[in-house]
Amino acid sequence: MKRFVLLLLIVCGCSACTSIDDVPAPTEAGWVLFRYADTAFGHHCEAAMRAAQLDEYRRQTTDEGRREVQDRYFPRERIVNDGNRWQVLSTGYTWQFEYRAGQFLGEAGTELHVTYETFYVYDSDVTAEIRSGTGQALSLQAASETMQFETAVEMQFRVRPDMDGGLSLEFLSGGGTLRGKDTPRLDIDYSIVEPVVFLWSDPSPQSGGKLDISAFNEAEGDGVHEAATARYLEGRAVEITYGGVSATWDPWDSYRWE
Repeated sequence: MKRFVLLLLIVCGCSACTSIDDVPAPTEAGWVLFRYADTAFGHHCEAAMRAAQLDEYRRQTTDEGRREVQDRYFPRERIVNDGNRWQVLSTGYTWQFEYRAGQFLGEAGTELHVTYETFYVYDSDVTAEIRSGTGQALSLQAASETMQFETAVEMQFRVRPDMDGGLSLEFLSGGGTLRGKDTPRLDIDYSIVEPVVFLWSDPSPQSGGKLDISAFNEAEGDGVHEAATARYLEGRAVEITYGGVSATWDPWDSYRWE
């Protein structure tokens, strides 16, 4: 979750990123919209990833297997089980997983309720429902709340092994919303255009995924509608298209790549 806290802080503090000569880049507004959407998207995707990690732990039939999974995914956390309820505990947060139907993700009919509670002031609590359909298809419904937005998401995804034997999640379709709390209000919607893949070992989306983003911004007169697309590239860069112009942005640098 720390990656998404950092992104939120960057968005709040650096939302007016400019080029070297302080003239706003043509795609800057699209970049700012993307940063908000990407932060919320990441919170919800992490809930799904942690559920998949716990699911792999629960599938182990030996102490050795469980130790191996814990060392990989939960090295500084404690796992506690009480019937259908599981907790992953750390000093600053708690993940709780309650199986309300079924046994494992990927089995038809399984329903899992996930909550994330944190003591970090800049982080947000998350609630999620994960349901298994046929053919190992999974659906995620989740919500969270920050100081600026109420967020929600409905997505379809699947779990698959990655190259080093860990987990990856492929988010296939769906999208989310951010509803602003401030006045003037900023509302943002995003949808998955091309599947977005996360590796357990890398909290950033892998290259190739694409989001469509739209927003309604009351700050501009009577309010304006804006639209952008974002494609994840290698090295955590993102290609933003806004107003018919495309540019590549570096998320760890205040200046764009042109």
